[in-house]
Amino acid sequence: MNTEILISNMTNPTLLFFLLGVVAVLVKSDLRIPESTSKFISLYLLLSIGFKGGQELQHSGLTPEATYTLIIAILFALFAPLVNGMLAAFITHFLPMEPGNKLLLCILAASASYIAVPAAMQLAAPKADPGLYIPMALGITFPLNITIGIPLYWSLVS
Repeated sequence: MNTEILISNMTNPTLLFFLLGVVAVLVKSDLRIPESTSKFISLYLLLSIGFKGGQELQHSGLTPEATYTLIIAILFALFAPLVNGMLAAFITHFLPMEPGNKLLLCILAASASYIAVPAAMQLAAPKADPGLYIPMALGITFPLNITIGIPLYWSLVS
């Protein structure tokens, strides 16, 4: 295992913010981030991930192989979240849960972890082009889940 990549990922500010939130919940902290700061952090994280993806895409260029991969990735980014979310909605019909909890389960099943994808891809496929997989998660899957997925899943679980 490449310890340099592991250390780089474990000191990533995105991951550290996520871990801080998990720890705060586990210790039942009443830690509150002011709403304006919370919005700024969310925007910063999305912009930093998007900026990294744009830089990598610029460096790699759009070769025929990258274009083919991009088309397949776009199709996957469009259909996989909807299929996963609808499958989760079907499964929740057999679980004794409130509709809001069912919706959250569908959203989790439908979405890639926008925080973990870059780190996981870097470890699992070091030669993968971040200029392709980061924009897919942020530019296609995330807006799709917000605009189409959530209303669709809600209609299926309520």
